[in-house]
Amino acid sequence: RKTATPAEPYPFQNSNAEGVFLPLHRPTYDAALDKSGDYRYGDHFRGRKRLWEFRVQLRFKRDLDKTLQIGIELEDYVPLNAAAKQLMGMTVSALRSVVGNGLYHSVGDDPKPGAGPFEKPVFMMPMWACDQLIVTPEGEEPPKLNDPCFSDFGIKRVDDRRAFVEEFSTLQFRAGPTYTVAFWGISQF
Repeated sequence: RKTATPAEPYPFQNSNAEGVFLPLHRPTYDAALDKSGDYRYGDHFRGRKRLWEFRVQLRFKRDLDKTLQIGIELEDYVPLNAAAKQLMGMTVSALRSVVGNGLYHSVGDDPKPGAGPFEKPVFMMPMWACDQLIVTPEGEEPPKLNDPCFSDFGIKRVDDRRAFVEEFSTLQFRAGPTYTVAFWGISQF
């Protein structure tokens, strides 16, 4: 079982890559604890409005010749009422205005009507939609995902959006280097 805000990153491996990921989340269930900063990664969240951050570090097993996307896939279909569908549609539309047509979202197929196969609920974005990028050359040590200075490494979208997107548009994901990306949750109002 995976929990939010672990001390150490979780490892993963598939046919394309291997690496680690680290989810960080504010204690939104306890306003006093959140305000105190007395929780794991509290120093990192202090002064920031984001609710969560997701860090991924990976090494590819072979060069990629396609656009890389990252996202989530739910295991099961989740029925939504009309209000939830409308709110979800507005949220996806707002995100699409930032990310463009590279965003893919589906609530999935309802399995009740008949035989499959069924699409699972999915949300995918181009990798350049991340907020921070660190490329570590082969043979060098990449940063630890739980390093207290992690936010100082690499290039960040917030510093220069145009340069950040330009860097990604020329980036070739290949075997050898270690790629580290961070996604920051949408800030609170």
